[in-house]
Amino acid sequence: MLVRQVLILQPDRYHGKGQRTEGVTATDRGVDTIFFDLDGTLTRATLNNTFTFIDAFFVTHHMYRRRALSWLCKGYCRIRHRDERSRRAACISWLFSGLSRQKLEDFASGTYLALVKAHENEAVAAALSRHRGAGSKTVLLTACTEIPARAIASSYGIDECIATTFRYDDDRVRGIGCDTYGEGKRVALEDAGYTAADLMHATYYVDPEPREDGVISSMGTVWAVDGKMCSLLQGGGSSG
Repeated sequence: MLVRQVLILQPDRYHGKGQRTEGVTATDRGVDTIFFDLDGTLTRATLNNTFTFIDAFFVTHHMYRRRALSWLCKGYCRIRHRDERSRRAACISWLFSGLSRQKLEDFASGTYLALVKAHENEAVAAALSRHRGAGSKTVLLTACTEIPARAIASSYGIDECIATTFRYDDDRVRGIGCDTYGEGKRVALEDAGYTAADLMHATYYVDPEPREDGVISSMGTVWAVDGKMCSLLQGGGSSG
């Protein structure tokens, strides 16, 4: 896709709704909903909020044998599943299987958030804060698993979280439910009630991947995040 415009996201660029010194806000274009990706966007690419999360959980709870086996699991899944999405789903299912939902949620909303803050993309977090202050609806749209994603969304005051869900039995994880990896996000958006018209009036901040081309093309405005640089991939707006 052609990069049309570049914006460096920095704090204090905007001084109120509809006003700007540089860049462009969603409210300038009448956009109703602002979607934010998680890995590589709200948090830097150095943090994977599914695999780093579960690894940190194993360490914190002294589950060293389970952690060691997780490396074997990843190797097996690479051999067993050629398709990337299937490989990832199988690996996540094995890593989380049998774990207590309550313990995972407690860890996500406590200890893990400190790690998230350490890997926060401050520029995107500032943009999120501005959009919230302008009254826009904010949505975390991520392939990350639901437990860390919801904790992160809550900590940032994000209105809605769309993430990969789990299946549970007796409060323990038994596998993946709705997988939002890649084009799975499109299905999840439909399930959440977003229409094509809604998305054409929405803005999406994302670390773009080819596997998400369908989701990206459905959005009215897309900003591709690369560190503090945000490239306008599609949609209107000017750099001011």
